[in-house]
Amino acid sequence: MSRKKKVFIGVLVAPFALAALLAVTGLLFLSSQWHVERSALVAAEPAAVFELVETADGWAAWTAWAKEDDPSHSIVAKDGPVRGEGMTLRYDSEKWGGATFVVTKSASPERLDYRMTLDAHELPLDGAFVLAAEEGGTRVTWSEKGDMGSNPLYRWMALACRGMVEEHFDKGLASIKRLAENPAERADRDGAAPAPAAGEGS
Repeated sequence: MSRKKKVFIGVLVAPFALAALLAVTGLLFLSSQWHVERSALVAAEPAAVFELVETADGWAAWTAWAKEDDPSHSIVAKDGPVRGEGMTLRYDSEKWGGATFVVTKSASPERLDYRMTLDAHELPLDGAFVLAAEEGGTRVTWSEKGDMGSNPLYRWMALACRGMVEEHFDKGLASIKRLAENPAERADRDGAAPAPAAGEGS
């Protein structure tokens, strides 16, 4: 076999060999399970913060930051309750795709659990907001976890997207913090009566 022919065959085979290597590496060394968690201290009472994560209007208000990244981003409530367990929201974004979000458990004002299913695949992810009163206000911890199954491509995607998800969590928590600490801003946004900040009304 001539040298040119060997090089040509090598060029053809190399991408498949690399794909096989990545697939094997993904299956053997990358966990199918992933978990992301971020937290922030908010100078507001737990009830004021919980209102933002338990209601459809609250989600629409604090997720408005996403429009800076993608003007097409939208979030709307579907038929059913507009707060608490069973509340269903629909996300749509030309950049990130769509998703359906359902509140699976609400224990005001301490914890809210949800399940989100992305349009891109049928593997759901589970998330939670945990609120704990502490000196200076409320510690808000936002977490998500999921299982990418046996598909090595999904496992590599989870690894690659971790930093992006953490950045989105930080932006979301910053938005929650701003609205909870400045109730007048939210009142101007949606016409709702402002909830008390930490220490007010006590």
